[in-house]
Amino acid sequence: MVSLHPLKRRKDIEGLWEKGQRYAHPMLTLVVLPTSEGSNAIGYVVSVPRRRVRKAVLRNRLRRLLREGVRRLCQEASEKGLKLPVREIGVVWRGSLTEEELRRLRLSHLMLALRELFQQVQASNLHP
Repeated sequence: MVSLHPLKRRKDIEGLWEKGQRYAHPMLTLVVLPTSEGSNAIGYVVSVPRRRVRKAVLRNRLRRLLREGVRRLCQEASEKGLKLPVREIGVVWRGSLTEEELRRLRLSHLMLALRELFQQVQASNLHP
């Protein structure tokens, strides 16, 4: 079982942004810090910039949805017996949806984008 823990130290987060490999989707950017073998403990951080989502309520909702999406995908990989070759994961919101579209956004929509990004990670042979 994969255990997720939030990255809280500034040094850890900056290291992820500087050294991590980026994968792009129109709505999200996924930044991963690879490891040589599959890891059971993965650190994560979710970022929703204020310039993209102005209302705090919507930003916080989006963060919760993205955290849950990452948790579910890591759990699915673990249940299938796959070891993710990453030590840290960062998810950054890039979408430019209106407030009404953000209110209607559901976890299932984000899961599609996250699955696509995770498939890109697995397809590219990551090397630390």
